[in-house]
Amino acid sequence: KYSAWAAKTQTKMMKAYDTIFAGLLQGPIVHGQVLDAQTNLPLQATVERQGIIYLFNESKRKTNPNNGAFYWIIPKGSHKEIFTVHAAGYKSQSITLDCHGGPEKMEVNLIRN
Repeated sequence: KYSAWAAKTQTKMMKAYDTIFAGLLQGPIVHGQVLDAQTNLPLQATVERQGIIYLFNESKRKTNPNNGAFYWIIPKGSHKEIFTVHAAGYKSQSITLDCHGGPEKMEVNLIRN
């Protein structure tokens, strides 16, 4: 019961978190959820941003397994960002997002293999 409440509360707080993080860090944020396309249930997935190079064994960005939520802080200004989303047992999906300086929302619905 707690995990269901926590997931619902975190989802409701996403907009507030975006505002706080954007204000503190002076940069836009991409946030969203990764869901199963058929069941609409959240997925634990990896969300990679094109151009990020992992040099020091950092872990790649993963979604919250309770609600499928993720966040990326991106550079200021208008530009395109390309994200690739992977989850075990699902087809990967690449998404090009037009960013305009504010919080951007990205919903991803993955299809089973």
